[in-house]
Amino acid sequence: MPGARPAPACVSGGKLVRDPPDVPPYEFNLTAFKGQHDRYSHCNQPGSYHRWTWRAADRSCKMPTSRDEWCQRFASRSILFVGDSMSGQMYISLVHLLGSAEWPQELAIRYDQKRINDMITSEFRACDGSVHVQFIRNDELIDPSWVVNKNSFTYLLQSHSPNNWPFVKAARAFSTLVLNTGVHMSQTASADTLAARVEMRARFLVGWLNRTQHDVVWRTTVPGHPKCSYHVDPLERETTGPAHYRWDLAAVHNELRLRVFDEGLPPGRLRVLDAYALTRLRADRHLGYVRRSNSEDCLHYCLPGPPDDWNMVLARMLLVNVRRKAGDADME
Repeated sequence: MPGARPAPACVSGGKLVRDPPDVPPYEFNLTAFKGQHDRYSHCNQPGSYHRWTWRAADRSCKMPTSRDEWCQRFASRSILFVGDSMSGQMYISLVHLLGSAEWPQELAIRYDQKRINDMITSEFRACDGSVHVQFIRNDELIDPSWVVNKNSFTYLLQSHSPNNWPFVKAARAFSTLVLNTGVHMSQTASADTLAARVEMRARFLVGWLNRTQHDVVWRTTVPGHPKCSYHVDPLERETTGPAHYRWDLAAVHNELRLRVFDEGLPPGRLRVLDAYALTRLRADRHLGYVRRSNSEDCLHYCLPGPPDDWNMVLARMLLVNVRRKAGDADME
C-alpha cells in the first residue's frame, strides 16, 4: 500500500452490535462543561441511552471497561486534538472516560462568545497527572503561520466559521496529534472548488507533518444524518444528508485527503482512525432538538455516544504503537 496509509485499525470485519445492558459508561458532567449545558442536559435522561458499540473482528479492539483500564491504555501520553467541533466531542468523550473520578474544580476551558459558548480550547490532566490532553478548535485545520499570502489564506477558509485558532506552537508540548477537518463547507462554492480547497489544505498539512516528529492519527470526517430525531437505533443502510449541508461530499473528501497523505508522507507517518466507517450508520444518539437554537442538531452526538467508539479505536492504535516500538513481533 502506498505511502502513509496502513489499514485503518479495528474496522475490517467489524459491525455495530447492540450490547445490553443499557448502562451508560459515564454521565455527562454538566458542571465541568457548563457552557454546554443546554446541548447535553437531555442526554442524561433515564432510558435515553441504548448501548450500541462497534465490535471488531480483531478481538483486541474492545472497549475498556473501567477507568483504570483507560488510564493504562493512555499512560504517559500527551495528546492534542485539533479540528472542528466533532474533534471537540472526541476530546470531551475521552476526558469523561479517563477522568470521571478526578474532575478539577474548574476545567480549563475557553469559549467563543460570538458563537454562543462554543468551546474553542480546553485542557485536562487525568490518571494522577500521567495523561495530558488538550483540544484546540480549528475548523479548516490550517495554521496562519503556514501561509504568507493573506489572500491565499482567506481562500482556504472556505466556511463562515471564525474558529481557526493557531495550534502549531501548542503542538510542541504534545507527543500525539489527533487531527481532523471536513464538516464545515461553503454552501455556495462548487464541488470542484471545495475539492481544490480540501486538497490544498491537505498539502499544507503534509508540509508541516514532514517537519515534525509527532505520532499522528488522522480521524476521517463523519457526516450528519437527516431527521435524526426519528431514529433510536442505527440505520440499516447508509443515507446522505441534505445537499445544503454538503454532507454527501464527506466520503469523497475523506478519500481525497488520504490520497494526498499517501503521496506526500513517508510510510507509517500517519495512521487512519476511520470514524466514517464506524459511524456512518449512527443516525441514532444525535443531540437532536436543541432548545438554545430552536433547531435540530443532526451532526453532533449525545455523550456517551459514538465518539466513545472512536476513542476505543484510538486506545487500540496507541497500544499497538507502543508495542511496535518495543519490538513486539506479534502485534499487527
